[in-house]
Amino acid sequence: MRRIENTNDIVGNTYGKLKVIKYLGCYAEFTAGRDRMRHVYLCKCDCGKLKAIRRDSLIGDRTNSCGCTNGKQSMGRAEKWRLSHEV
Repeated sequence: MRRIENTNDIVGNTYGKLKVIKYLGCYAEFTAGRDRMRHVYLCKCDCGKLKAIRRDSLIGDRTNSCGCTNGKQSMGRAEKWRLSHEV
C-alpha cells in the first residue's frame, strides 16, 4: 500500500469550486480484496457550504462542487433538450 507522508500537501488548493481548508483524517476501506486508506479533507465551496471530501475524488476530478451546481446543470440539459425537440 502506498503511504502519503504529507497529508497537508493539497491544503490551500482549489479543485473546481472547492477550496481545501484542512485535513480531517483517514479511514480504511476494503475493496477488491485489499485495504485502502482513504484521506478526507474539509472543503469550502464557492457557494459557502462546507463539505468533507475524499482526496482521491478531488485529485481525480470526480468532485468539483458541494453539489450546488447539479440542479443548474440538469436544468440546462432539460432546456436544451426541450428547445431541440420543439415542433
